[in-house]
Amino acid sequence: MTILVAPDPNWPAVAQALCDEWRALKLVGLQTIHHIGSTSVPGLPAKPVIDLMPIFDTQPHAAEAADAVTSLGYEWMGAFGLEGAALCPP
Repeated sequence: MTILVAPDPNWPAVAQALCDEWRALKLVGLQTIHHIGSTSVPGLPAKPVIDLMPIFDTQPHAAEAADAVTSLGYEWMGAFGLEGAALCPP
């Protein structure tokens, strides 16, 4: 069962801190990281999981990043059909 919680105004700041952790890894080909999912929508009740979607310049660079990202405790979920993308919730 998925449990929704009241919107938390700290979710954007938490997402930014997580993105900063990713950037500190100096991942080859990382272009940007998007905060996605229900916690990225202000005022929306959500399951309390910050979802991030990194965008890499190539799919091989995305695949190379998987070990480093999972070492931070994320689940690497692949590209879901989006070239150069990977969805990785903590």
